[in-house]
Amino acid sequence: MAPLKTSEAFTAEFSLAAPVCPDKKLSIFEVTGGHIKGEGIAGTTVGPAADWLQVNDRGVAKLDIRCAFKMDDDSILFAEYFGRAVFLEDMSLKDNYLVVSPLYRTDSGKYGYLEHHQYVAKMTELEMPSEKGEGRLVYVVHRIDP
Repeated sequence: MAPLKTSEAFTAEFSLAAPVCPDKKLSIFEVTGGHIKGEGIAGTTVGPAADWLQVNDRGVAKLDIRCAFKMDDDSILFAEYFGRAVFLEDMSLKDNYLVVSPLYRTDSGKYGYLEHHQYVAKMTELEMPSEKGEGRLVYVVHRIDP
């Protein structure tokens, strides 16, 4: 079996408001700000954005994140992040993980290449929102190489 090859593409960072919870298994986190940046890529979140996090009975979360970025060429990049997360009580990165598979959409000539590849992203930093302030989530995004 051939090994999966990836290359680091960029980082994505989001600020999160405290969640709205219609029931015990669904938390909706508003994305209040953020950006993506890396070599040859830069953008800042715009418009409505949120993370719908649904937790099953085993404590595994299904993530559904949708947002848009205004890129440095003034184009808009739409992003959908789908994935899984496991959070244990202490919320440390040691025992918890969050992995997503982002998809991108744009009419930008500069950033159209993002639609031609599959990406996978892993959480590298997490601060949960609280009464004291917003939370913060950082991903390192990797391109899966052909």
